[in-house]
Amino acid sequence: MPLIVITGIPSSGKTTRGNELKEFLESRGKEVHLVSENEQIIKANFEKNQLYSDSSKEKHIRGLLKSEILKLMTPNNVVILDALNYIKGYRYELYCGSKANKNTQCTVHVEINRDEAWSFNENRSEETEKYNRSTFEALIMRYEEPDGKNRWDSPLFIVFPHENLNKEAIMDCLFNKAPAPPNMSTQNAPLNSTNFLYDLDQVTKKIVEGLIRSKNMGTGHRVKVEGFPDLSIDISNATVQQLMLSSRFLRFYCSNTATKITQNTRFLVPQNPVKPKIDPNKLPPKTKIDADTIALLERLSLVDCANRQGIETLEEAIAFADQIQQVDTTNVEPLVTVLEDRPLRVREDSVTEGNCREDILKNAAVTEEEYFVAPPGNIPLEARDNLLYDDVQQNSKSEIFKIESTGLLLQENLRVEWFNNIVINKDISVFPSANGFTETYNFAKATCLDTAPFAVAQFTEKKQSLEKRDENKINFLDYFENGTILECYVFVTPSSATHFFHQWQRDRRIWWRKFSASPGRYVLTDIKTDADDSQSVEILAKYSWGDQIIEKLTLGKPCRNVPQPQLQVTRSDCNAKSRNVIS
Repeated sequence: MPLIVITGIPSSGKTTRGNELKEFLESRGKEVHLVSENEQIIKANFEKNQLYSDSSKEKHIRGLLKSEILKLMTPNNVVILDALNYIKGYRYELYCGSKANKNTQCTVHVEINRDEAWSFNENRSEETEKYNRSTFEALIMRYEEPDGKNRWDSPLFIVFPHENLNKEAIMDCLFNKAPAPPNMSTQNAPLNSTNFLYDLDQVTKKIVEGLIRSKNMGTGHRVKVEGFPDLSIDISNATVQQLMLSSRFLRFYCSNTATKITQNTRFLVPQNPVKPKIDPNKLPPKTKIDADTIALLERLSLVDCANRQGIETLEEAIAFADQIQQVDTTNVEPLVTVLEDRPLRVREDSVTEGNCREDILKNAAVTEEEYFVAPPGNIPLEARDNLLYDDVQQNSKSEIFKIESTGLLLQENLRVEWFNNIVINKDISVFPSANGFTETYNFAKATCLDTAPFAVAQFTEKKQSLEKRDENKINFLDYFENGTILECYVFVTPSSATHFFHQWQRDRRIWWRKFSASPGRYVLTDIKTDADDSQSVEILAKYSWGDQIIEKLTLGKPCRNVPQPQLQVTRSDCNAKSRNVIS
């Protein structure tokens, strides 16, 4: 349940203190999990000095650490984070996660002289664990020391190399003090009688209908109420109009109470949108988009600027952002403060424009990129110079192509890049299949000691039959008589299958985008549920001749009669002459 965050500059002795705390807490009968930043770096196949010079890689490691911590948090264990934790914003994220789970937390700051830390670094036995001088100095400059006055760093314990860590005090603050209450905005509403008026209206309506029915039938003075054996009502002097008054009162009360409450409540968010006046003379010069900016944005997959309309849209967005600087924020409370201290009361907004998703998508221009593949009839080149050689069979509904030298080179490049990304640079163990899927699976299962996740990758040759193609989505394999399918089956536990499936979709789309000069063309379709209850999603490449299916990912049950009920199967098919399967 408690969380211990260890922080300090490089080579200050954080791992030593973490192991010391782990041994102490285990001796007191506590279940302890030690999450190490160094282990995550090794698993990710990153080099330490290069990691801290690349913000994207460093952010990836921090995300893995946070995810692992939140996963390990239970009411009966202790989680120790052994990492630099030099960013106070990241320590605040850990505090919020611990607070949301109603856990206690403390921070251990391992302090040391900078020269002594460098000496420890130089005396490390493993070369891979050493920091170079530039990285060491950069991390010291970036380090934001914890402050006991900040709630996310409190309680704070500072320890020097030759001092003893006050482990008893740490255990006392973790187990003998109540955790900070979670934010009200992150908690589920209590199960109170929010539907009381509705239920009362239904019961009253049922009783009134029974009384009116008895009145119309000329029943005597007292009438027994259906469903309530001990209840009887005298209706001799009551009229039908009088019996209807109760339901009318309830409807009137419901329609007017909400309006009165709204009128008497002070909202933190204004009732009507505020439209401040913008002085055009105070605006900065209008930003112009040049070719270098376009190339950078497309490479980052932020915007598609292949046409003038896309550039104008980007310039309008920048101009709008410039106006925000003139907005008066006097007496405006930060949203994080509002959410931290008390619940946020917001106004009732209503949708007035309807669903305009389809109209917006119609305005998106589809860029063209001929180097990937020449579609049927799009570029009338000579047969010997074609990327794909046309071999149209008579009396056939499909066109079959043969791959020439340029296409073979592209195919081999894709095969090599796929193998490097899926098999070599994967965080989990991936076993290439050479003697058949079943044999490789059994070997992988035994090697990993029956512990998921692990994966099996293989190349499969497929004979393609002529069949009718979907006019809206083009399957790349349909154009070839023979196809090579690249498959990867990843076996994960059911509890982590959904998270892994979503993460895999993101990784595969990024993998395709890095090869293209127009990364924005690659999109994911909506998740569909198949007949066998498996979920599938496709990666499409948008071209002028249609949407090209380049990969399909599927999450389902164990495949190929694999006798492993505790494993979940996810599958992905790469149709651009390759296929990729996660299981």
